[in-house]
Amino acid sequence: FAEAATEADLTGAPFGIGRSSVMFGHMQATFGRFGPARQLSSTGRRLLVECDDELRNFGIGGQALADGLTGWDPDAVAWLRTTLEEARRDHHWFALAWGEWALALLETKGYGSGDWRQPVAEAETFMRAVTFGWGAAWEKALAAENLVVEGDPAAARIACEEALAEVEAHTYAEFGRGPVELALARVDRAQGDLVTAEDTAHRALATLTAAGLALQQVEAIELLAALAAQQASPAEAVRLFAAASTARAELTFPVPPAEVARRAADLEPARRALSAEELTAAESEGRAMSLGEATTYASRGRGPRKRPTTGWHSLTPTEAEVVALVAEGLTNPAIAAKMFVSRETVKSHLSNSLAKLGVSNRTELATLVARRS
Repeated sequence: FAEAATEADLTGAPFGIGRSSVMFGHMQATFGRFGPARQLSSTGRRLLVECDDELRNFGIGGQALADGLTGWDPDAVAWLRTTLEEARRDHHWFALAWGEWALALLETKGYGSGDWRQPVAEAETFMRAVTFGWGAAWEKALAAENLVVEGDPAAARIACEEALAEVEAHTYAEFGRGPVELALARVDRAQGDLVTAEDTAHRALATLTAAGLALQQVEAIELLAALAAQQASPAEAVRLFAAASTARAELTFPVPPAEVARRAADLEPARRALSAEELTAAESEGRAMSLGEATTYASRGRGPRKRPTTGWHSLTPTEAEVVALVAEGLTNPAIAAKMFVSRETVKSHLSNSLAKLGVSNRTELATLVARRS
């Protein structure tokens, strides 16, 4: 696209400049380069409108992302919806695929009314229609992100699994996989499996970094920071959050409205766990990191982890054995006999396990085990 834009500039042909610019602009927005994205998309669209070209609305997605995610234009969602109606009337499928994706992303991040379901569904449909299978997988990742927030991690996991299966069959699997892995890490965390969530988030960070998706790369670092805070590594968490803040400032990518409160809640336990001197030092060290340095630190500088207090990995080996036997239908006396312990010991282990896994009785526990297997 860069070469096409350069060659078009040399010819001076409005049609060539317009098409090259809107396509290049959308790619720039996708990779988090919002300044060039805004300029290219605006210039290209103006030229294509003058030419009455069928791709005149293709640039709306890139421009909306550049205007919306930076907070530069609070009306980005409103005018994007209006322009998408024009694209729908004119059957501009590429414009609809990319534009609905941009709308779904902006709604997910809290820049609109919160109506994410329709744009996610339509973007997924149009992405498939224009043979961008990895784009359809991205939509499922957005759906999963929203479902986690709405308290339905089971449905979110199904969306992620479907997305991973779809993206692996596409030519650009490496490009498409990262956002899905990031969504899956959020699902793991929501289901209390912090160890798996951290492993998945590290995998997502590596994939996103290789693909050059800087925006999601920052989000992966923030997720790892939150997981570090939950696993009693407060200094690491503060450094990563501070490094992410520096990256957001450099990318002109502020914390979106939908994530401000959650991010603050994730950071607060880590801040409370440190002394004033420790907090100042950790924040200073994090702010000094570039995005690349923060990625390296997150990947290689993992601090010691304590056992999580909730979720599957919080269970001791004995508690895990009790849970497995309960799921098989054994009574407390039968479990006590099998494990050569007292009934009171079994009762204590079972009570602890129920609390850690967030269920209230044996039936719910058995259902949870069956769903996990």
